[in-house]
Amino acid sequence: MQAVLPAMRAAGSGTLLLTTGGGAIDPYPMLATANIAQDYWKLHTDRDRAEHVISA
Repeated sequence: MQAVLPAMRAAGSGTLLLTTGGGAIDPYPMLATANIAQDYWKLHTDRDRAEHVISA
């Protein structure tokens, strides 16, 4: 995200497609490390969404 977001901001448009899965919302013990990574991306996506206008 850090690699492409500055160019998207400069262009005034762009799309990010984050494909993680439901483990961040409904954790599954055998996939604990993946769930943590998914939650990290969700939190940072929410943070970035709060700072910029995004339509879906």
